[in-house]
Amino acid sequence: MKKIIFLIFWLAAAVSYQTQAQYNFPSQTGWDFTIERIFNGEDNRIPKYQDDINIRLINFENNEDLRLVLNIVEELRSLIPKKIAVSSEGHGNLILELVPKNSGIRFFSSRNLHHHKMLSQHNKICLENLTSTEKKRIIEYMIVRSLCVLRNNNYNSFIGNAILDYKDQTDPLSTNFTEADKFLLHNLYAPDFSDKAKKYITDKHSWRYYMNFVYRNEVKWFSIILCTLIVILIFTISYKTILTKKFKKPYFNYLFPGLLIIYTTLIILEVYHHTTSMEVDAKPAYLAPIVYNLSWLAPVSILYLLERYYIKSKQTISKQLKLKAFFTFSILSITIIPFMVFINKPRIRLMLTLVAILIFFSRMLFLYLREHSAATIREKDTELSKLKELKAQAEVASLHARINPHFLYNSLNSIASLAHNNPDKTEQMALSLSDLFRHNLNRKNEATSSIKDEIEALKAYLKIEQIRFGERMTFTIEIEKDLEHYQIPRNIIQPLVENAIKHGISKILEKGFIKVDINKAQSNIIIAVTDNGPRFPDGLVSGYGLQSIHDILKLSYGDKASLSWENQPTKTIVITIEDHE
Repeated sequence: MKKIIFLIFWLAAAVSYQTQAQYNFPSQTGWDFTIERIFNGEDNRIPKYQDDINIRLINFENNEDLRLVLNIVEELRSLIPKKIAVSSEGHGNLILELVPKNSGIRFFSSRNLHHHKMLSQHNKICLENLTSTEKKRIIEYMIVRSLCVLRNNNYNSFIGNAILDYKDQTDPLSTNFTEADKFLLHNLYAPDFSDKAKKYITDKHSWRYYMNFVYRNEVKWFSIILCTLIVILIFTISYKTILTKKFKKPYFNYLFPGLLIIYTTLIILEVYHHTTSMEVDAKPAYLAPIVYNLSWLAPVSILYLLERYYIKSKQTISKQLKLKAFFTFSILSITIIPFMVFINKPRIRLMLTLVAILIFFSRMLFLYLREHSAATIREKDTELSKLKELKAQAEVASLHARINPHFLYNSLNSIASLAHNNPDKTEQMALSLSDLFRHNLNRKNEATSSIKDEIEALKAYLKIEQIRFGERMTFTIEIEKDLEHYQIPRNIIQPLVENAIKHGISKILEKGFIKVDINKAQSNIIIAVTDNGPRFPDGLVSGYGLQSIHDILKLSYGDKASLSWENQPTKTIVITIEDHE
C-alpha cells in the first residue's frame, strides 16, 4: 500500500519536475565530448535503443531504492524523447537486478547488440551497506551507461568525474551524472542527432575530416581504388612513351622509367595520405621532400653504372633479372639506412620503408613485364621470319617452275623449226636439251647453286641455240676464278641470255654476239649479259623471264640485289648482288 501511494505521489509530481529539468553546458565542449565517445572512427553506426525503453526492476523491495530509480528515470525523461517505462513485472530491455552481498557481485552488466541496435542490457548491482548517495551514484551509473555504447578509448575531452568519461570505468562511486553526460544522452536520442553531428564536424573541421571520422573504412577502400586507377592510368599513358621506348642515350633508359616509378609511388602515397588524413590543413607528406631536391638522381645513376658494367647480353634473362633485383634492393637499402639511423620518428621510418618497398616491387614488375613483352615479340618475330622464309622458298620454287616451262617452250619451238630443214641438227639439239634437263634434275630442288654450275647449264643451253642460229650467233663467257663457288639463286643467268636471243639476236640479220661476264667490283658481284640486238625500249623491260628474275632477287636478297639495264655504250642487262662473304 505504501508503494502504491508513493508511486501516485511520484507520478503527480512528474509533470512539474519535467518542465523544471534543464541543464546548461557549453555546446562545443558537449559535442567534442559526445562525438569522441559515440563514433568509433570506422563507420557511422550508433548503437542505442531504437524502440521504447522498458526498465524492469528485480528484487527492489526497499522504497528508498525504488525512489532513487524513479527519480533518475524522471530526469532521463526530460532528456530523452523516448518513452521510458518502469515495471517490476513483464519483459524489459533494460533490467536492473539487486543481488545480495554474498553473491560476490558488486556491479555487473551484459549487453545484447545487433549491429547498431541495442536489444537489451542486464545489470546486476549490490546496494547493501551503502549510503543513499552511494546507491544513487551506482544506479545512475548503471542506467546511464546502459543507454549508450562508448566506442573507443581515444578521448581528448574529459570532465573529470562524468559517468561517461572513460570507456572502462571501474569505480561508479567516483562519478556523478554531470551536464556532459546529460548533453550526450539528450543529443544521442534526438531525432536529428546525425545531422547535428555532421554539421558540427564539418563546421569545425572539414568534409574530408567528417568522411574519415564517420566512414573511415569506406574512405580507405575508396582511396585504394583511386590509387589503383591512377597507377593504371599512368602506366597506360607512359607504356609506349617511356617504359618500352628505347632512348638514344642508354642513361635515359634508366632515368625516365626510374623517375616515373619514383613519382608514381610518391603520388599514390600522397593521394592515399590526403584522402585518409583527418588533418584540417593536410600538407604534402611524400612529394615535398623529393620536389625540392634531386637527391634521387644519385641512386639512379649508380644503378645505371652497376647494371651497365655487370649485366651482359650473353647472360640468360633469368640471371639478368636476378642481378637487377639484387642491385635495386642494395641501392634502396643503402639509400634509406642513413635516414633509419639518424631519424628517430617512427612515422617517417615507416614512410621511407613503404616507399622503398613500393619502388622495388614496381621496378621488378616493370622489368618482368618488359622482358615478357620482349620475349613474346621475339617469339612472334621468329615465327614470322620462319613463315616469311617458307613463303619465300615456296615463291622461289614457283618461279623456278615457271622459268623451266618457259625455256622448254622456246627450246621445243627451236627444235620444231629445224625438224624439216636439218634432221641432224634437230637430233643434236634434242640430245643437248636432254643433257640440259638432266643437269637441272640432278639439283634436287635446291634454291641456290654455284656460279660454276649455273654456267655449265648455260653452256648446254647456248649449244642448243647455236645449233639453231648457226654462224649467225657467237657467244663468250668470262668468269673470275674466285667466283666459281659463289652461291646464287638458281636459274637467274639463263633467262637473261634467253631474252638476249629472243629480243636481240633473233631481230637482226647480221651476225650476232652474246657476252656473259661475271666479276667482282668492290663488294658487289656483277653478272652482265651483253648483246648487239635492238636497243632496250624505254620503261620496264618486257619479258616474263626478267620479271621472274626480279622477283627471285627480291625474295632472296631484299634490297641487297638489283636488276638494271643500259643501251650505252653497249646494250647490257646487269644483276648486282652485295657480297656478304
